[in-house]
Amino acid sequence: MSRKLTDKKISEISMEEHYEKVFKIQVDSFEEIGFSKEAVKKFKKLSTREKKLRIKQVQTGDWKINLDLGSVQVEKLKVVLDHMPDQPNYVGYEPKPNDNPTFLVIDAYIKEIEKNERPKGLFKLLTHDNKDSFKLSDREYWNIIIDTWVRCEAQTYTQNKEFWAMMLKVLKPIEELKGTLKQVPKEFIAYRGGSVGGFSYTTKLKTAKWFQGRYGIDYGSGIPLLKRKTKREEVLFYYTERGEFEVVLNPDCVDHGNEELFD
Repeated sequence: MSRKLTDKKISEISMEEHYEKVFKIQVDSFEEIGFSKEAVKKFKKLSTREKKLRIKQVQTGDWKINLDLGSVQVEKLKVVLDHMPDQPNYVGYEPKPNDNPTFLVIDAYIKEIEKNERPKGLFKLLTHDNKDSFKLSDREYWNIIIDTWVRCEAQTYTQNKEFWAMMLKVLKPIEELKGTLKQVPKEFIAYRGGSVGGFSYTTKLKTAKWFQGRYGIDYGSGIPLLKRKTKREEVLFYYTERGEFEVVLNPDCVDHGNEELFD
């Protein structure tokens, strides 16, 4: 006589089938891009580990598993970088005339990494032995750096600070990344609601006060409100798309101790 399956067991079977399909699509796409059999084998093994972690995360609700997930995803990116085809195929995407397929592949796999671990993936890219073979332009590298930066949070409150201190200095700044900042004086006042020694400021005092309040909730009272005289030449990029008017500074300039408490 057959035994009746419990709702929990049915749920576990459904979840297993769901993630089996999800990761099969990932492995199939990886193969279609043009990676070698050796790379596919490594990628598939890592995908199996990621699938098990994803199921465990859903079953337990343990957010700490995100760290393990991120570590596996960084290893998957390393496989991508170590085995990048000379001319990757486009998969599920209609290319535009000036698209660089290598950039699109790398950018996509970095975005797959859990956000708290994503800077480690970026670090893998910027320090990779075969970096020159990827033939990414400085603007494409900066696009990945900026996208990773804006998707992460509290970049200088965690171990990620040492990564960012290095990564923000790998490439020379591109003037166009300063955007409308060119419309302000060559020297201006920037504000920060956060710890001394951070790289991120804003041209808006109101925004700095908002971050001071937010980090006060997350990290306790005592978050300072800072201001500093800032030169445009110290700025790496100016990001306005989120309405925060964020000014990200060269870490070497931050070390000069130019911050003052805002009265």
